[in-house]
Amino acid sequence: MKSIVSQITVFVLSLVILSCGSDDNSDSPEENESKILGTWEITEHKISESSVLKLEGNSQNCEYTAIGSEYKYSITITENPNKIISTGSYKVTTILNCDGVEVDKVESVINSNADQQEGFHVGDWKIENGNLVNTYIEIEGGEPTTITSEIIESSADKLVLSWKRDNNDTLIDLPLDGIDINVVETTSTFTYIRKN
Repeated sequence: MKSIVSQITVFVLSLVILSCGSDDNSDSPEENESKILGTWEITEHKISESSVLKLEGNSQNCEYTAIGSEYKYSITITENPNKIISTGSYKVTTILNCDGVEVDKVESVINSNADQQEGFHVGDWKIENGNLVNTYIEIEGGEPTTITSEIIESSADKLVLSWKRDNNDTLIDLPLDGIDINVVETTSTFTYIRKN
């Protein structure tokens, strides 16, 4: 399956995404929930990640980016039940550079419909500590994936969600291959506008 979710899963395997709500957010959870209800069209999808790849005693500094384009994709956030349903598609170009050399470049398409939900903001949702928390199962019978996105902006017309990770924990340890990927920082931004 060529979806951005499966590509990023390689980088976020065993990742517990921790983020905190903004201290400036004085809205109650009920106000935040009512603001995000409705249908939203994506206008920006951007992910950047810095990591150190260690292979057989050698280290490389790597930069991973995923940029969206050709947007024809929207999410509908409902309550009772609290669901995020996606429809449409958009293109994502992912590039991996290590020590300034392009290692990999892939173009894929996020493609959602009633039978197949793709994207970051899908599944069940709740507001927790000023964050949008959504949970979904990517592969039938698999473990649930939970994404905690800070609500950067929530207005009548615009919804901006972001998650960020900043530490030096070993994210993936593949001892059979002698490979460690230490993620230094991951920043993701998703911008939506309200669909009329």
